[in-house]
Amino acid sequence: MIKSIVILGLSLLFFKAADAQKSDKAVYYLTYSGAIAPVKDSADFILVISPPDSTGDKNLYVVKEFYINGKIRLIGSSSTKTYENLKLQGVQITFFPNGRRMRVENFRNGKAFGNVINYYPNGKLYSIKSYINEKNMFLKQCNDSTGRVIAENGNGKWIEFLDETFTVNRITGEIKDGLEEGAWWGFTNNAYFEHTYHKGERVSSSPPTTQNIDRHGDSTVFISIEQQPDFPGGMEAFSRFISKNIRYPELARKNNTCGTVIISFVVERDGSLTEVKVERPVGDGCEEEAVRVIKLSPKWRPGLQNSKPIRVAYSVPIAFRCK
Repeated sequence: MIKSIVILGLSLLFFKAADAQKSDKAVYYLTYSGAIAPVKDSADFILVISPPDSTGDKNLYVVKEFYINGKIRLIGSSSTKTYENLKLQGVQITFFPNGRRMRVENFRNGKAFGNVINYYPNGKLYSIKSYINEKNMFLKQCNDSTGRVIAENGNGKWIEFLDETFTVNRITGEIKDGLEEGAWWGFTNNAYFEHTYHKGERVSSSPPTTQNIDRHGDSTVFISIEQQPDFPGGMEAFSRFISKNIRYPELARKNNTCGTVIISFVVERDGSLTEVKVERPVGDGCEEEAVRVIKLSPKWRPGLQNSKPIRVAYSVPIAFRCK
């Protein structure tokens, strides 16, 4: 049986065990997968379960997690005192490594309920969701990293980041009445993918795609690289650039044509965009308008391989929504 106190060195074992028994604290060294680390050096964070706080609920144990550098990762409470049977209760706050709040959520008998409030690493509000049941959530509000509201009251544009770095890996689409609706485009592992939703249910998916260009010499175009190219100010700024400059073609408006145009291009070593092409058209002038706007783009931050600027194939979805 794995002991609840994981330590290094036989000489420290009895000292630490006696100290933990005296304070009645349980200390666990854990990996991000939730497994108990065999040794402290292989742990990602530390979990400490302490006796009830005299100033709080005397029936709830104090739960704290710490990053390996000692900074707080989580503060919460549990009605149980062992990791194997942890049952969270009440408000739980998670923190970024920089000390800012990452997430605030509520638990009852170990299960999350109510609102989940998420923040960007810069401290600004990112999103508010609410549990419909244990598996499904009502998407209430989404903001970009500058604080601009892009979805509220369950309607508008939503950005779901697929990791806690809030950088490239993401999926974006529209929400209606708190649920995903229509085409959602995602980017992860250097590839784009698409899901189609109706009332929150995924009805179709397309496999990840990349523009696999095989070239030689200085004209080589990379796809899988150390650092992806980026629009100045990030992808939220790129979305604002598109929204500001795009014009719904008159013919498309007249024919009620809408859909998502996929545009591919190459980000050159100096950040300029070349080889702008239409990968997926929707008709009635939408693809021509998408190409026009991409060609207006300022220079990007170039991609890097071995810390050197390189040419990178890139593609973006541009949505034309029926009015």
